[in-house]
Amino acid sequence: HDALPIYCPHGCCWWRRACRFDMRKGQWYCHRCKRQGDQLDLYAAAIGGTSSDDVRSIRTDANGNLYALGSTTSTDFPVTKAFTPTNPIGAILFKLNAAGSALTYSTQLGSRMTALAFDLDSTGAAYVTGSTNVNDIATTAGVLQPKPAGAGLNDYYGFIVKLSAAGTGFDVATYYGVI
Repeated sequence: HDALPIYCPHGCCWWRRACRFDMRKGQWYCHRCKRQGDQLDLYAAAIGGTSSDDVRSIRTDANGNLYALGSTTSTDFPVTKAFTPTNPIGAILFKLNAAGSALTYSTQLGSRMTALAFDLDSTGAAYVTGSTNVNDIATTAGVLQPKPAGAGLNDYYGFIVKLSAAGTGFDVATYYGVI
């Protein structure tokens, strides 16, 4: 392939297929804003444990830090903050510095949580949504739905969390409906 679909480095595109990285020229081309020529600095980083780990979505902030959302079944996944420390298996979010040389934070959001999507605000706080079938998310005060809505053993619940920019805690955490 001549070009890979990657998120826009110009910050103008919310739709990832609007931008391409031309591997032959080593440059970005954005179909939406028609900008091109930005050099891409690539790095490779291996992060994970000894079992199954996957990444569903990535984002970069204005400073070039990389954020990745996914899941793990590795009990030894490198975690700097776990919100359910008794069970390290579940949804994960980690942040690498812009050079890809250091893990700024790595957090396990909750056991048996499936993180589906996330976005960042201008401060670096991450908004994550997904589903879970557990009723022990540490919801925050004053939220829309502090307890799961369903009563069945096999119910799945939506969740929305806002992780602090430092990755040290939930600024907001709520259940949202029954799936």
